[in-house]
Amino acid sequence: MNVRSFLRSRTAVVAATAATAFALGAGGVASAADDATTAASSLVLGLIPVENNPGQPSSVTLECDPVGGTHPTPKEACAALTEVGGDFAKLPNVSGVPACPTTYAPVEAVAEGTWNGTPVSYKEIFTNTCFAAIGTNNVFKF
Repeated sequence: MNVRSFLRSRTAVVAATAATAFALGAGGVASAADDATTAASSLVLGLIPVENNPGQPSSVTLECDPVGGTHPTPKEACAALTEVGGDFAKLPNVSGVPACPTTYAPVEAVAEGTWNGTPVSYKEIFTNTCFAAIGTNNVFKF
């Protein structure tokens, strides 16, 4: 499955799940009585193995303002993105962490969605998932 197909299918699943949860009034999703607000920033983040990397793709959702989604540390990820105005290319490296393993298992970090209502489409290839996390201020640490 290519990256675009993966993200489209993941985005469709997230949208369908959110719509179902909204209709059912599930916790964490505003009900009609709450005046149904959506996150100002809603992203699908993915780590897609490339080249000869036999790993499996992984993805999470990230919502900011209000903070939520399936990202393991959404508050920190939203704060990191807020610092750079949602510009993934400007995310700083994490400092003060041990070196990443030198294992060559390249992954493409991808983000699709919106940041404060502006469409986002980001792609960058990293040597492995550790470098993807460190190179994006842990936004891709999942």
